[in-house]
Amino acid sequence: MGLTGTGKSTFIKLLTGSDVKIGHNLAACTADVGIYALDTAGGHSVALIDTPGFDDTYRSDTEVLTDVAYFLAQL
Repeated sequence: MGLTGTGKSTFIKLLTGSDVKIGHNLAACTADVGIYALDTAGGHSVALIDTPGFDDTYRSDTEVLTDVAYFLAQL
């Protein structure tokens, strides 16, 4: 979790090679919480969760946190 435009989605895309939508400015790009699998060299699987950022250009921090909490409760 972090501010909008700080590279959360880019980090996940680089690690997993997944088709993660990447923004190229400070406008919000990630609208929904997403989960991406990363298989480690040791045979473990790690779940990386991409979230909309704080100071989002379209939603309040409260709305973002509500969405993240709902997503996590469904796991």
